[in-house]
Amino acid sequence: MKSLYLVILVAWTVGFSPLFGQHHLPTRPIQISFFYPLGTSGFHAGQYAHAMSFNAIAGYHGGVRGMEFGGVANVVRHDVYGMQFAGVVNVVGDGVTGIQMAGVLNAVGNSSNGIQMAGVANVQRGRFRGMQMSGVANLNFGDVDGIQMAGVVNVARRVRGLQLGLFNYAKSVDRGASIGLISWVEEGYRRWEIGTSESFRGMLAFKMGTERFYNILAIATTWREGEYAWAPGYGIGTLIPLKRRWKAHVEAIAYSVQEGSRWSEHILMLNRLNGGLTLCFDGWELYGGGSVNVLIDDLLNGSSALIQPNPEQFFLDELHRRTQVTVYPGFTAGIRI
Repeated sequence: MKSLYLVILVAWTVGFSPLFGQHHLPTRPIQISFFYPLGTSGFHAGQYAHAMSFNAIAGYHGGVRGMEFGGVANVVRHDVYGMQFAGVVNVVGDGVTGIQMAGVLNAVGNSSNGIQMAGVANVQRGRFRGMQMSGVANLNFGDVDGIQMAGVVNVARRVRGLQLGLFNYAKSVDRGASIGLISWVEEGYRRWEIGTSESFRGMLAFKMGTERFYNILAIATTWREGEYAWAPGYGIGTLIPLKRRWKAHVEAIAYSVQEGSRWSEHILMLNRLNGGLTLCFDGWELYGGGSVNVLIDDLLNGSSALIQPNPEQFFLDELHRRTQVTVYPGFTAGIRI
């Protein structure tokens, strides 16, 4: 029953309190509670803000004007000015100015300024200015001015700052970057790329994110004398504006090369650092440039003849404990749409 009661109280707080807007509540110096309404402010706790609040299990009151500690949960009907610490969850119906820390979840129903730190998730309904850090997810349904850092996923509407996580989503990133394994920006940079290089006769890639930082999902193939190889790849890149239609690009891509139709446990990795120029038109781009290639081969199937160029072009070709490391120059060119 206590858990059910707390869930109902949390839902009411987040769902309805923002309708009341900014509140100037009478302030009491301290609240000490076991769980609502077993505390010094009793059933009237929601009508007052407190300078200090100590809650053994779950506290509930109108606002914080200083500091609050909760063994399990802190539930605030309106707003917080100061610091809030909870073993499990902080829930605020209006906004927060200050610091929130929770072992599992911070949930805020309106705009906030400051720092949010949670073991699992931060959930913010309004605009956020400051820094959000969580072990799993930062979920913002408004704009973010500042930094989002999450172990798995960041979500925001418009970002002016930095998103850092495995997966990032934003409607737009106006100033800053969205950095992760996969970053999807609705009003960002997305291109399909078709090209060729010295190692692969055909390359297809999809690029997504922003021009400052984008992810690359790639597939490449080559063939010679009835034999063929194919290679899935992943990379990151950036576009640097120059003059008029020209931009410079720098990209790092790693390919796992597979020879024949079956996936092999044989290690044959081609790592490419590409640099060059991009000429931009309306809706499409031409690109070209050079590359430095590092081929790592464990020699389980013998040395690969499909990927390596002429040995006279090698910068480095050394054997380290049955692993061949070859470094050689190359090129890349193609079109993006």
